[in-house]
Amino acid sequence: WRLYLALGLAVGAALSWFVVSGQPPWRTEVPLWQLVLGGFLAGFGARLSNGCTSGHGICGLASLKPVSLLAVLTFMATGFLAANLVPLIGGY
Repeated sequence: WRLYLALGLAVGAALSWFVVSGQPPWRTEVPLWQLVLGGFLAGFGARLSNGCTSGHGICGLASLKPVSLLAVLTFMATGFLAANLVPLIGGY
């Protein structure tokens, strides 16, 4: 069922883009290998933490689950650190 879900997301997005908007798809300058690696890392992280950050932030915090608070704080700290370090080391 997971494969069908992933396939449905991709096909549904493509159909929606071409049928509704009628414009060419977006382009990015990011190399394909970085996009694939980022997708695998995000999927691995979501699987490792038993859910995505949004799920932990919305449902987990509303249920007062300590593990969700830890997941959200870790994500936010990593995001803040990356946002401040990447410009310093000459990234985007």
